[in-house]
Formats: sequence, structure tokens, C-alpha cells
Amino acid sequence: MKRTLLAIAGILMALSMPAATLRVNNLNGSGAQYTTFEEAHSAAQDGDVIIVDGTPKSYGQINISKKITVQGPGYFLGVNDATKEGYSPATFDEINLKSAGAKITGLCVEGNINMQADDLVITRCYVRNIRLSRDFSFTEDHITRGIIHQNYIMYGIYGDSYSASATYMQVTNNIIPYGGNVMFCNMDNSVISRNTGISTEAGVRNLTNCVIENNISYNIESSYYSNKDNTYSNNYMLGDSKIINNIYGSNRDDATVKAGDAKIATDKGAFSGDDPYVLSGIPRGVRVTDLDMPQSVEQGSDLQITVKVATRR
Repeated sequence: MKRTLLAIAGILMALSMPAATLRVNNLNGSGAQYTTFEEAHSAAQDGDVIIVDGTPKSYGQINISKKITVQGPGYFLGVNDATKEGYSPATFDEINLKSAGAKITGLCVEGNINMQADDLVITRCYVRNIRLSRDFSFTEDHITRGIIHQNYIMYGIYGDSYSASATYMQVTNNIIPYGGNVMFCNMDNSVISRNTGISTEAGVRNLTNCVIENNISYNIESSYYSNKDNTYSNNYMLGDSKIINNIYGSNRDDATVKAGDAKIATDKGAFSGDDPYVLSGIPRGVRVTDLDMPQSVEQGSDLQITVKVATRR
């Protein structure tokens, strides 16, 4: 009985403990709790938040194997004058999401984000590609119920064409500026809505029973490569590379894309809908925009500090 009571007490204590916030900065002398992401990840518990500071150094390739939130400062910070506290993003070489329920936001990933578990959330990140497969090895064990929202994805979202397609995905309000041959592929029973794709080549492939609506793109209603039983609605087809070059130009940062979208359609694309794309991928919540603090103060005098903050929905 005594052991049972102790076990119950331990469970109740664990349930009542608030989520912790851990901070990592890979520059020496930063004052952060951790200097590598791996150290912060090892210390984190399910439900915790890891804040990753933006620095000029990459945090490398990482695995996220806990149900945690990883948050960075965003990207294109200097272009949009989004923050005065520093223009460096939190950069990674590649991220492997291996735990159901994990979330990443405001990160810059030079390579791929590999979605290898269910119920993952990727929002407000800059990334080369997002891949939808547990292991890319001819598997029938697919991922499901992922959310890919408000990201700047250089080339596209795709799975392993030899393995089972991802199911019940929500792909909304993303910008895909370049693309390859394909922007979206290997998904079933999914929603692809209010995205902006600019490449004159990119289309869709291996989509089944998907809703594809309110997108701006050159070739999103393409019928090649085994697409079947999809519903297409209210998409804006660019259709001409001259239109793309005249509106978006060669500079395709997100502010330029926003200006281009405004000239085409206000009710379609990444900047439309109830939860539109946010410039620079700035995470939600309060952030410091400016800090004014004197280097010294006379003994007995008050230290006058001015902090300016803003909120991002």
C-alpha cells in the first residue's frame, strides 16, 4: 500500500509540474543554459520549450526525439527590419523529427526537415525541403496528421514514392519560391490550401483524395504522375513566366512575394485566409524590439533602462 501511495504521489507531482523553458546559444559567453542543442535536448522533458538563439554559427544536424517545442527567432530578419536585437536566425543543417507531437517554429534549416513521426507541427520555418517518410526504405508505415503551416519552403514537400503516402496532412499558407518538378507529392486525404508557388515547372504528384484550394501557382492542377480523386477549387494559375518575373522579380524573399500576391489575388495564396503567412517567420508572442541601457551609472543613481516590445499573433 505504501509503495502504491508513493507511486500515485509521483504521478501527481509529474502531472502538476509546469513545462520548463530551456535556452541554448552556441556562442561562448552568451549566458545561456546550454551551448549545444544536444545538451538542451537531453535535459528537456516532454512538454518543455527549447529557445534557440540566433547566431552566425549553425547548430548542425539534430534529432528531436521528445514531445517538445523548439523555437527560434525567425529568418529574413534584416530584410523586414523585424527585430533590433540581432539579425541572425537559428540555423540548422538538417532536422529529423522522430517524436509524435513535436513542434518546431521560427527556425532556419539549410537542408531538409524530415517528418518521421505522427502529429508533428512545422510552422514559420525556412527550409530547403520537407520530407514525409519515417525512413525512406520502401515502408508501408506512413506518417499521419502533420501540420505544415506558414513556412518558406525553397523547393517542396514530398515523400518517398516507393513507400506509403502521408495521410491527413494540413499544408496551408506556405511560400514555395523555386520548386523543382514537384511542389507537393505523396499525400492522401490531405488539405493543400492557400499556398503560393512561383516556379514555372512545379506541379503536384501522387496525391489521392486531397482538397487543393485557394492556391497561387503555375501548375498546381497538373494531372500527371498518378493524381486521382482530388478536388481542385478556386486556385489561381500563373501560367506565364513573364507574369512571374514582372510581379515577383528575381528577389524572392517573403516581402517581395507578399507584394506580388497583392497584385494577383487577395483571397488566395499564402497571405490570405484566417491565419495568413507571417513575414520573416517571427514566432508568436512577445519579443524585444529595442533595448536602451547605459554602460555605467553613478553610485546611488537609478539605472534607467528602456525596453521596447512587440507582439506577433
